[in-house]
Amino acid sequence: DSADLTVRGARHVRAAGGQLAASLGADPTPSAAADLAARIDARAAVGGRHWVAVAPASRGFGSVSPWADALGIALADAGRRVVVIDLADGPTPGQPGVCEIVDDELKLGQAVVFDPERMMARLGPGADHLRALEVLTGLVPRLPSDIEILVLALPALGQPGALTAAGMLDRVLVVAAVDETPRVDLIASLDAVDATDTAAEVILVDRSATSSMPPAVDAPVAPSVAAEPAFDPRPESGIPSPPEPEPEPEPEPEPVSEERPVRPDPDPEPRGTPFRPEPAPRPAPDPVGLRRPTDELDDEPTLEYEPLRPDDQDDHVAEEGRWAAPPAHRSLTGAQLDAPAPATVEPETSPIAPDEPDEDVRVTAALQTLAQEVWSRDARE
Repeated sequence: DSADLTVRGARHVRAAGGQLAASLGADPTPSAAADLAARIDARAAVGGRHWVAVAPASRGFGSVSPWADALGIALADAGRRVVVIDLADGPTPGQPGVCEIVDDELKLGQAVVFDPERMMARLGPGADHLRALEVLTGLVPRLPSDIEILVLALPALGQPGALTAAGMLDRVLVVAAVDETPRVDLIASLDAVDATDTAAEVILVDRSATSSMPPAVDAPVAPSVAAEPAFDPRPESGIPSPPEPEPEPEPEPEPVSEERPVRPDPDPEPRGTPFRPEPAPRPAPDPVGLRRPTDELDDEPTLEYEPLRPDDQDDHVAEEGRWAAPPAHRSLTGAQLDAPAPATVEPETSPIAPDEPDEDVRVTAALQTLAQEVWSRDARE
C-alpha cells in the first residue's frame, strides 16, 4: 500500500496525519452537505461564531465553490446567518467584491448578493482575484457582528495568498478526490495548514458516486498482516463489489404416490417334494466283546466273570447259565469264535432316506468286523 501514490480512501487520510470530516458524493447539494453542516453548527453553538475555509488538496481537483455554496445553504437552512465568500475561481469583472470593500469604494451591504429565501449573502473577489486573496485580512474586521458563520472558498493552498487567508480562520476543510488526488499533495496541504496553527480536516469526494455519505468516524484500524488492497473497500469508494454467487436451487422432492406399494409374493414351495425329516442322532453302540476300562464307567455296574471251566468238553461248547452277570462284555469261546458272525440288522430307514447307509451303522459294522478278525487270529494262535 505504501507504493500507491493516490488517495484511495480514509486509510490514506489517516496515513497523512489528517482527520476525516466527511465523505461526499459527486453531487454538491445542500442535502449532501447537511451532516457536515451539523458538525459546524455544533461548533458555532459553543463559540458563538465559526469561520471555515474550504480548499482543494491539489490544483487538479478543480473548483470547490459548489461545495462551499452547498455548505452555506445547509447552514442557513439550519437557522444560521451565513456569508459565503468565493475566492476559489478567477476575478468577477463588472461585479463588486472584496477589493471594492477594502478600498472603501462600496459598503458590505452594497457588494454582497442576498439570498431571498434564507439569511445568507454571497461575495466574490471583484476585479482582481490575486489582490483579493492578499487584502482578505482587512475584510474580516469589517464583517458585522451578527454574522455567525463565514464560509470561504479558496484555491489550492500552494497558490500565493491562499495559505495566508486560511491562517486567520478557525478551521480549514481540505478537499481530496478519491482515486485522483496525489497523496503527496494531501500531505503537503495538511502540513501547511498545521504550520498556521489552524485546525485542519479532510473531506473525501468520490466523483464516481451519485450520493453522499454521512461523515465518517476516524476510528483506529486494527493492524493487518495482509497488505490493504489498492482501492478503498468502503462503499464510498465507488468500486462495486463482486457479486456473490447465487445459491444453487434445491432439487424438488419427488411426488409421493398415494398408492400403497405391492409387496411381492414369496416364491411358492415346489409341489410334489416329499418332506424329509432330519434323523435324530443315535449313540454309537459299543462293539461286542470290546471292554472299556473300569474307571471310565462311572455309573455302570462292574462286571465280574467266573473263570471258564476247563477246556475238557468236545468242541469247547460253553454251557448255558455260567455267567454271573449279563453277557454284555463277555469273552467269546473258541466255538463262538468259529461260529459265523451274526447277520447285521440294518436299522429301519425312512423310504425317503438317502441310499447311503448311516455313518454310525457303517462305523459299527467296521468295528465288529475288526473285532472278529482279532479274535479269530488269537484263537488260531
